[in-house]
Amino acid sequence: MEAFHIIEPRKLVHISGTAFVFIALYSAYISIALISLGLAVFIALELAKRYVKKEYLSILYRDGEMKGCAFEPFLYLVSIAGLLVISLYYAPEVCYASIIVLTLGDGVASTMGKKFGRRKLPYTKKTLAGTVSGIIVSSAVGYFFVGPLIFIGSIAGMITEAYAGKLENLWIPVAAFLSMALIKALWAS
Repeated sequence: MEAFHIIEPRKLVHISGTAFVFIALYSAYISIALISLGLAVFIALELAKRYVKKEYLSILYRDGEMKGCAFEPFLYLVSIAGLLVISLYYAPEVCYASIIVLTLGDGVASTMGKKFGRRKLPYTKKTLAGTVSGIIVSSAVGYFFVGPLIFIGSIAGMITEAYAGKLENLWIPVAAFLSMALIKALWAS
């Protein structure tokens, strides 16, 4: 119960997206089917949210998302789905590590930044503690997939998280993926 006070429910959902990576290790197709189901449930919630009491959805939705389209959660699900599909054709380990940066790195950065962040990064409301925490945690888990290459992806993803604004759930995995894929390609040549 104590962890529930530290991590808000929405961030627990965010971090739980890491499960798609571990399911993909067994079967990428099952993981893709599950994220597709998640997208379908999300779309159903979006269509039904005006008919559901606000207090039931307040765990998952921010106040502004209750009135309009919840674009950030949609981008989060689409980003995971896109990386899982790409993993069928190219560098699954890089795709999985990029999902780790999005799910764990971003989730931990937000939680730790709110809890321990005192020093703000320049030109943003994000904190140094949050960014560093996101880099450390996503690097620790992502290391099992891509080795030291994860440090590049985690740094790229968490710096992007600090400055991307409202589209962070799209740009974090893009930055992590492209930085690791580029370095991987350079190492191979």
